[in-house]
Amino acid sequence: MTSTPLDLARTLALKADHDIEAVELLMAQGATDVICFHLQQAAEKILKAYLQACSIEFPRTHDLDALLDICAVVTDRLEVYRNRLEVFIPYAVMLRYDLDYEPTREETRDGLVLVREMRACLTSLRPELATGSTE
Repeated sequence: MTSTPLDLARTLALKADHDIEAVELLMAQGATDVICFHLQQAAEKILKAYLQACSIEFPRTHDLDALLDICAVVTDRLEVYRNRLEVFIPYAVMLRYDLDYEPTREETRDGLVLVREMRACLTSLRPELATGSTE
């Protein structure tokens, strides 16, 4: 069976929802490095789901700015997240290797609010990507 761009977009959106659910479960545990990794992954998958739903090719990257640049070709509605996503830059790679970097609880709470907002925005832009997991 061949997957359509919309099938792949739905899969990415669902995987973003799973990252958000993992964050929600981990919030009480205090594992801020793991939480922030999942926050970055959720944001990345949300942007990629949007691009996939629009049938726009994107590079295999963790660079949220680069993904936002591509999204901007189609919509400016995701641009409002650019400055707030800057805190996520070290979450994709640095958290796995830098033993001295530990995000704060405030960063995790703010990050969760941000990815929830992004997920809601994705659903408003592309209603067919609503999965019901975190909506």
